[in-house]
Amino acid sequence: MRTSRLALVLFHVGLAAGGASWLGCGTDPVAAPVDAGKDVSAVTDAGSDAFTFDGNIPVDCTAYCAAIGHVCTGLELQYLDTDTCKAMCAKVTAGTAGATSGNTLACRIYHLGLAAQSASNAATHCPHAGPYGFDPCGTEAEDFCALYQAQCGSFGAADCPTAAAALPKVDAGVLTTTTGNSLDCREYHLENAYKVGDTNGAGHCSHAANTPGSTCL
Repeated sequence: MRTSRLALVLFHVGLAAGGASWLGCGTDPVAAPVDAGKDVSAVTDAGSDAFTFDGNIPVDCTAYCAAIGHVCTGLELQYLDTDTCKAMCAKVTAGTAGATSGNTLACRIYHLGLAAQSASNAATHCPHAGPYGFDPCGTEAEDFCALYQAQCGSFGAADCPTAAAALPKVDAGVLTTTTGNSLDCREYHLENAYKVGDTNGAGHCSHAANTPGSTCL
């Protein structure tokens, strides 16, 4: 933990676009001291330990992916790496800065700001800030299907969101489920399909499909 450094960091929970203030999300805290367990950072210097996150993130994939890579780590990890984040982010509607809901990048940035406030906030809001939204930023099944179809084509079900929602679920956006019949396994392999980037993601699109090979069964 970097207590001495992070104790100096202040969170100005706001957006650069229009200088608008971030609105509260239900009972979510609007401002809180930085938790020493989060090495949060400013999107301007992703490689520096002095990197500080002040809430001023533009609705931009490069800025978002730099920030989420510092805020959502370990058990809160949402993307395999920065390039995977950028590839998936490119398929998401930008939305309006300050949005607190909806399947948009702006919504993910709002929840990323909340995640950055403390370790406990990260556990709650990193999934919201990640690719699958987990209800505040679109439903998990709908976001998965939109990303699947954008990279891989047909999921193999007439109604992808309904079929995806019916699959077993294990966790909330933590990339640890790599086998077994669950939506989580399919989400992991869909990220790998984006990481590889070719038409079938080196087979990962097949793993992530409604009726996959043995990997997600």
